[in-house]
Amino acid sequence: MPILDLARATTIVGKAEAAFAGGTVRNPYQPFADAGATSRLETIQSIQLTLAEYYMHAKRDAGELADFNHYSRLSSGIVMRIILDSDAPPEEAQVLGDTESVDSFVEYLRSLDGLGQDYWQSVYERLDLQFPSCPPAPTTKAPWWRFW
Repeated sequence: MPILDLARATTIVGKAEAAFAGGTVRNPYQPFADAGATSRLETIQSIQLTLAEYYMHAKRDAGELADFNHYSRLSSGIVMRIILDSDAPPEEAQVLGDTESVDSFVEYLRSLDGLGQDYWQSVYERLDLQFPSCPPAPTTKAPWWRFW
């Protein structure tokens, strides 16, 4: 299974955003799976990593922070749809039931110093993901420029 790092997470979320922007999506997990997510949990972790990157940039500007708040609310709705998806296999549904909510994760991000050197390590630990050997580099195409 490929390691989930920031670049892969933003690629998955960016491709899924394009599918959501293109019209009605019946199965909320499918656009993420089509973009390379290996599970619903990885989908949620991808969304959370993307939120962590967006927050790191947005916290410096009140206007961007308002956009981040809007994006996180939309992300929360997508995550809830994925968690409540009746097509999830039983073993995956149980794991999803224990997943941290987007609102709780965003509150955690607010408690961190988004510019501190341990920001990304803290984020990866919170998501129970392996921290990459080199710190995440900012993505060149920010996924929050599009809409869910």
